[in-house]
Amino acid sequence: MPVTIVNGGQFGDEGKGKIVDLIAPHFDLGVRPTAGDNAGHTVVARGQTIKIRLTPSAIIAGTPVIIGDDVMINPLTLASEIKTLKAAGIAADDLLTVSTNAHIVLPYHVYLDELNEASSSPIGTTKRGIGPAFADKVNRTGIRMEDFIVPALFKAALEKTVVRANKMILAFEGNKQFSAQEIYDQFAPIADEIRSTIGATAPKIHAALEQGKEILIEGAQGSLNDLVFGTYPYVTSSRPIVGGLLAGSGIGPRHVERVMSVIKPYQTRVGMGPVVAEMFGEEADHLVQRGHEYGTVTNRPRRIMACDLVALRHTCALNGTTVFALTKLDVLDQSSEIKLVIGYRIDGKKIDSFPTNTDYAKVEPEYLTLKGWNQETSAMRHEDELPPEMKHLIETIESFTGVDVGIISVGADREATIIRRPDLVLPKRALA
Repeated sequence: MPVTIVNGGQFGDEGKGKIVDLIAPHFDLGVRPTAGDNAGHTVVARGQTIKIRLTPSAIIAGTPVIIGDDVMINPLTLASEIKTLKAAGIAADDLLTVSTNAHIVLPYHVYLDELNEASSSPIGTTKRGIGPAFADKVNRTGIRMEDFIVPALFKAALEKTVVRANKMILAFEGNKQFSAQEIYDQFAPIADEIRSTIGATAPKIHAALEQGKEILIEGAQGSLNDLVFGTYPYVTSSRPIVGGLLAGSGIGPRHVERVMSVIKPYQTRVGMGPVVAEMFGEEADHLVQRGHEYGTVTNRPRRIMACDLVALRHTCALNGTTVFALTKLDVLDQSSEIKLVIGYRIDGKKIDSFPTNTDYAKVEPEYLTLKGWNQETSAMRHEDELPPEMKHLIETIESFTGVDVGIISVGADREATIIRRPDLVLPKRALA
C-alpha cells in the first residue's frame, strides 16, 4: 500500500505545506488532487520562504508532482507560480505534470465570485472564482485544460461560455460584460507557456502504483471546510477529506497505507461561518502575531479558537486518520494556560457527537485547561528536551482522539521538527 495522504484536520492553515516538504524526499511522486488557488501553502526551505497555491509542496524537495483532475486552475496563477519556482532554483517544467481533465478558472468566474460576496448572503470566500468554476463543471459547461491548450477548441468553448456567464452577471446585477476575444487574447499566450506540462495524469499515477512507487497525496484546506461534512454553507467548493482527495487523484482506497492529519494546538479559520471557542482581544491578537496567522491567499487575519478535540475526533472518523502531525507548538511558548474543548452542550444539554450544522452554531463548549510551559521551544530538536507541560498536551490529544502524534513542529523551518514516530509517518523503505 504505497499511498500516504496528508490533509488538514481542522479548518485549514494547519501547516500542511511544511509537513509535506519535510517528508517529500522519501516519496517518488506528489499529487495535489483538488481545490484551486484559493488554498495556499507556505514552505520555509532553501533559505527562503516559498508560497504556492496550485503546485504540490513536494516539488520544493525536488519530487516529481502532479496537479490532479479535480483542481480548478487559473492559468495566470499557474504560469506565475512556475516562474516563481524556477527563480527559486526548482526545475518546475521537468517536475510538474498538470492534468488534461483539470478545469480552468477565467476572469468571469472571479467576477461572479465577487458579486456573490457583495450580495446580502456572503460566504467569506477568497474571491478567486473557484466556486463559480466548480459550478460550471457540475453544469457541464466548464473548459478543461485539454481544450485550453488547443487554440481552436479554446476559442470555440469561450464563445459559448462567455455568453452564458454574461447572462448570469446581468442576473446578479453586475455592471461588467466579458468578451470572448479579449479573454482569448489574454490567455492564449499562457497556454503556449504551460503546454509542455499538460498531460494525462491518472495513467501516470496508476503506473506508479503498479511499479510499487511511493505516492504522497497533498490535501488543501481543512476537513471542517468540506463541502458535504463542513459547516455548510460556509464551506469550500471542494472535498478536503480523504474521500475527495482519492477521487481527485483517481486512486482507490485499497492503496492507502496512512492518513496523516495535520493539526495545531489551537484552531484558526478565515472568513465567515460558525466556530466554537473563539478567542478575542489580546489573547487572540497575541496568537495571530506570534503564529503569523494571516491567510496565504488573502492576507486576512485568521480567527482564533481553542483546539476543539470533539471536532478533531469527528474529522478523524471522516478521514480514517492514522497519525497526527502537530504543528506550531512554539506559538504557545508564552501562554500561561492552554484550553482544549472536550465537550459540547446545546441549550444546556450535553451531546455526545458532532452536531448538525444548524446546531453547531449553538454549541456551548466544555473546556479542559492545561498549564502552559512558559519557555521557548523553537530550538529543541529531540523529544526528551520538550517541557513536561507540552508532553502532557500531546498525550491529552492522543488520549482523547485515539490517534498518535507522529510529528511535532516547533517552528517554521524544516529543521524545527521532531519525528517521534517514524514508523507511522514514513514509508518502510525510509526506515531501513
